[in-house]
Amino acid sequence: LKANVLADLGRGGDAVQLLTETLKTNPSSADLLYGRALIYSRLNNETAAEADLRAILAATPNHPATLNALGYGMSKDPKRLEEAQGYVEQALKFAPDDPAILDSLGWIYLQQGKTAPAIKLLKQAYERLPDPEIGSHLGEALWAKGNKAEAKVIWRQIRDQHPGSEPLLNTLNRLNIKLD
Repeated sequence: LKANVLADLGRGGDAVQLLTETLKTNPSSADLLYGRALIYSRLNNETAAEADLRAILAATPNHPATLNALGYGMSKDPKRLEEAQGYVEQALKFAPDDPAILDSLGWIYLQQGKTAPAIKLLKQAYERLPDPEIGSHLGEALWAKGNKAEAKVIWRQIRDQHPGSEPLLNTLNRLNIKLD
């Protein structure tokens, strides 16, 4: 909990240090490794995040959240999209209704240019969990498909419900879109 608070305060390095120190007393703790992996990912250190996630999978190979986190992290590298897809599809077998996993696979499909299946998965994910990141991904998929009005409706909902949403702002800036 303290590590997450530190990361939320922009002190990711301190959060990693705290978890690393705590791991010295319990080096195989999946919870601590997973928490540190997520913070590493927030710090864009996907190599370190991947090492922690693989350590968890060595002990618990069918852990859906870990498989999903590994695949989603890999999807940040366009050269690893197929590998990422494999991990996320494996996670989906164990948790077929998990909105985070549906979102990850939809996001990977979108990056691969598979817009129609991406939209289908992202809509399922957003219906189950109307999270700003999932909605931002769905809006981007709809935008890519040419459904710009529908994308803007979703993005406006996110803006109204979650002012200052980082995933939304990042998406709009990256695509150079202004919402009226």
